[in-house]
Amino acid sequence: MAPNALCLLMASVLALAMSACTHVQTDDTPPPARPHKDAVAIVVSSNAPAYLSVAQALAERLDRDYLRYSLSTANAAVIREIIQREEHREVIAIGHAAALAVQAIGPARVIYCQVFYDEDLRQQGFRGVAAIPTFAMQLDHWMHLEPDLKRIGVVVSANSRGLVEELKAAANAYGLDVHHEEVTSDKQALFVYQRLIPDIDGFLFLPDTTVLSASVIRRMMSYGVKHHKSILVYSPMMFELGGSILITAQPADVAEQIMALLDPVQRLTAQRRTLTDAAITVRRARQATLVAVREETLP
Repeated sequence: MAPNALCLLMASVLALAMSACTHVQTDDTPPPARPHKDAVAIVVSSNAPAYLSVAQALAERLDRDYLRYSLSTANAAVIREIIQREEHREVIAIGHAAALAVQAIGPARVIYCQVFYDEDLRQQGFRGVAAIPTFAMQLDHWMHLEPDLKRIGVVVSANSRGLVEELKAAANAYGLDVHHEEVTSDKQALFVYQRLIPDIDGFLFLPDTTVLSASVIRRMMSYGVKHHKSILVYSPMMFELGGSILITAQPADVAEQIMALLDPVQRLTAQRRTLTDAAITVRRARQATLVAVREETLP
């Protein structure tokens, strides 16, 4: 082979080898994706306003990038895979479904909020924010609105024992009696509730879905309104059914507590942050509510 031809052949082979080993970026070729290690992953259980408002309040306070994932648009396995691939160091789970979806990632990286029953998460070492204000704060507002409040009723399953103990401790400090009944079904819950009504001034509706079906909740609310009882609830839907006082978390407060858990110094001071503020809605026109509930067709 002629020397010139041999040189051309070697040059061609070298060019092919170089093209196989290197990535040439052009204006039309996006750069290789890089893991978002420093970006916070925010996972919401759904697009419900309560979850999205917390996500927005948190996004406004973060001093770093974030990526938001929703279980409304992707299943838990897909979201976990993306979070692992992106190598997020911090994951914020908003709502119970979101907390379950990222639970396998481990407590070192996950912070939860808007989870009412969080005892299992706490026992596993997860950091989080309480779903509701302290019972002391709630009772203080409730007694201010209902000066004659002396006896409070609670009907729940065994799953709510931890919350009931917290409630009893707070009530004792205010000189209130808590009439606590533990049940195992929605039918039993309704029966016990109706039996309890004459002996209480107010009822605290813990959202224990293991023994409270939608139809029974509606019947209980109707019965309580009919007997002019003050009913404290945590759900706007239940408030519309006749609740006297609605207590929910303030999104800004939840976000502030999450920021404290993200702080390298403050995160060591508490595993579970309590809320310092509350959004309180009070129903004044009970008679109008009573009429609306009476006219509703109950199952």
